[in-house]
Formats: sequence, C-alpha cells, structure tokens
Amino acid sequence: MKIMTSVETGSGQLRYHYSESLAATTSEAVILPGNGALATVLVVPGATSTGSVEITISTPAQVKAQTAVWTAWADGAVSAATLKTLTVQATALRLVVTGTCDWEVLA
Repeated sequence: MKIMTSVETGSGQLRYHYSESLAATTSEAVILPGNGALATVLVVPGATSTGSVEITISTPAQVKAQTAVWTAWADGAVSAATLKTLTVQATALRLVVTGTCDWEVLA
C-alpha cells in the first residue's frame, strides 16, 4: 500500500498528492486520506500503452489484506492523457498498465 503526501494549496487548504511511473504492471493500492475530498486522477500512458484506474470502497484493512473488491473507472483503459475527478469517495485506487504509464492523484 502507498500513502499520499500532504501538500498545502495556495489558499491554505491541506490536500494529498501521489505520483508514480509504472511499466506493465498493476500498481500497489494508494490509500486515499478520507478527508471528504473527491480524488482527481491524471493518467498519462506512453506511446502504444494504456492505463486503467481501479477503485475500491472496501475498508483500508481489506485493501491491506488484499481482499478488497476493485472496479474499473468509467473511462476503462485509456491510451491518451486523461484527467478525471472521481464521483465517489473511494477508499483506495490502483492503476493497471500495459506498456508504460505515469499517474498522479490529488485528494
């Protein structure tokens, strides 16, 4: 499991950020802070690559035990840079990558 880093916005609001570059894998779960903010996700696949965000509302304990139920986001596997704000308060996210892909999460 990955933990997000806290960052302060220009307005003094505390948010959380995570970024990673991956190659042909499923990332470890990124636990969201549970601060009530909807996560915004940026996925940037490399040439001929795709990335698909998976979301869970299972508990952090289930994520840690690898028993969480995951579902793909509505955009499916994207092959071009995609920026979305989720419409649910997820517990954790992960990225499924073919080829290479960068991703960032802000919550």
